[in-house]
Amino acid sequence: MDNKQIAAAFELLAQLMELHGQNSFRAKATASAAYKISKLPFSTNSKSEEELSTIPGIGASTAKKIKILEQTGGLPELEELKSSTPEGILQMLNVKGIGPKKILILWKELGLETLGEVYYACNENRLIDAKGFGLKTQEQIKKALEFTFANQGWMRYASVEPEAERVFEALRKHLGTDRLLQFTGEY
Repeated sequence: MDNKQIAAAFELLAQLMELHGQNSFRAKATASAAYKISKLPFSTNSKSEEELSTIPGIGASTAKKIKILEQTGGLPELEELKSSTPEGILQMLNVKGIGPKKILILWKELGLETLGEVYYACNENRLIDAKGFGLKTQEQIKKALEFTFANQGWMRYASVEPEAERVFEALRKHLGTDRLLQFTGEY
């Protein structure tokens, strides 16, 4: 795992900790560690657990979690929180403009657990009455949801390119180099 993936895992962990009402100081420290990891000028793979623990904002427990992530690709604490969170709530975390505090209100107070339910509630103006929401916020959420729905199934080129290149090279080796091969159309 690279620093970006590790930071994303820590960010998700912080958001889920906040959603499930865990210690707010730990959640903020986890979010701070995610930011710190994303800004490191070196790969965490190149450092030992002891070296990472000396970096301000990371500490011993975070360094240990980083090494667990690098070795296993997951964190037990993160997996436990993900398993106790409805899939729709996890999807809400990826929608711009809807953070953990708003999701908590949508989930616990309004009983909305999917993106479709939130969109339907926006159309019925039910979000306006919730604490921390207003007409402007509701409209921003509705637009963000429409954008999300319109772009489902699409991926960023940078995230797809390495896999496409791998398949392309395997095809080239299988068919031989005397054939003219190139990408065409959308991928």
